[in-house]
Amino acid sequence: MTLNRKIAPGFGHITAFSFLPVVASKTDGGVPCYFINGGDEDVVKIDFIFDAGSKRQHKTCLAAATNSLLMEGTRQHNSLELADKLDSLGAFIQNSCSADDATVSIYSLNKNIGLCLEVINEIFNEASFPEKELHTYANTQAGRLRISQKKTDYLCRKAFYASIFGAEHPYGRSANPEDYLNLQREELASFFFENYSANGLKIICSGKITEDIQLRIHQLTFKNNKLQSNLPRFEPKPHFNKKQFIAHSESVQSTIRIGKRMFDRTHEDYRPMQLLNLILGGYFGSRLMKNIREEKGLTYGIFSSLESFRGDGVFYISTDVNNDSRASAVNEIYHEIERLKQEPIPKEELEIAKNYFLGAFLRGLDGAFLQSEKAKTLIDYNLKQEYYTELFKIIKETDSDRLIYLANKYLGNNDFYEIICGSQ
Repeated sequence: MTLNRKIAPGFGHITAFSFLPVVASKTDGGVPCYFINGGDEDVVKIDFIFDAGSKRQHKTCLAAATNSLLMEGTRQHNSLELADKLDSLGAFIQNSCSADDATVSIYSLNKNIGLCLEVINEIFNEASFPEKELHTYANTQAGRLRISQKKTDYLCRKAFYASIFGAEHPYGRSANPEDYLNLQREELASFFFENYSANGLKIICSGKITEDIQLRIHQLTFKNNKLQSNLPRFEPKPHFNKKQFIAHSESVQSTIRIGKRMFDRTHEDYRPMQLLNLILGGYFGSRLMKNIREEKGLTYGIFSSLESFRGDGVFYISTDVNNDSRASAVNEIYHEIERLKQEPIPKEELEIAKNYFLGAFLRGLDGAFLQSEKAKTLIDYNLKQEYYTELFKIIKETDSDRLIYLANKYLGNNDFYEIICGSQ
């Protein structure tokens, strides 16, 4: 049978999904730990999540540098020895740091988990932050940042968050090359001692979990049990000027970012707003893509995003266009927002968006490792697992009238910050 490629394939409706169970317990020392057992391969991922994000730093770049340099040496081994040890075990480590927390994730074969945990335990108890490694890291990051500072998308993004939250707020703060170069080893060691403590730690273990692995996690010990200081209250200080142009004489393109402060994922309207965002600019078939890319040919890509932080959030639209097309692009962006506020969304378009949304969500549940990311979100925001089953129901039941209501409630033109960076 020959396929007729001019006819798009049909799609089915997603009716249900399921989660692997999350088993909560504590280590012998009282650290919360969560186990997600799934998969046929003898591999496991362990996420160590510390309350050590940039909210806790007193100096820009300190939290990120501390997290990045954990693997660069201990009292017993240098960075090469630690890397060789993990390589020989078939394991690797990933680090990440946000404003809210810092994570160290290790991927290991089940048979080598004991030796891998010995390495991890040594790092968390004896990280030394060698001067040489700090010097290399600081110069590398400063060089990368200097390159980024010449790009319109970086400058636009930096100005956007600073405009909404204020340049000193953890969600609005940005670094300069000198911030990396001014870091001192003693500052990293102090930040590590103050914040990489068992008292601010959570552990998520996912994969093919055996009784032996659970026992080893429960037996983990951490020398540092220091109580962390209370975080100050961070109040946003938004910029009074909601329309800003950043001149970049060397750029043939302009970056446009239009958005506003929103709310985090605990808000009652966050989940239906995710669907509204998807329809506007959240996937390749979105309205912004069809209008500004396909019909007008003004850009290669445009997207919108609903971004959640702890206790806060933003909504924004971002694209790159030729300098002489930016006024047209901005007008079309506001035109599509107005359509959402005025016109009912056709049934077929809404069904396609819902199916895409739920299909993408299901892809995020493919295996224990991906489900651990969903579990981390629930833990971060103190949500129950029903949050995601309710999400399925909410997306299914959200209709066009509800989306029009949300668009009018949250997407008022006077609320938007409009940041453009390009050549005059």
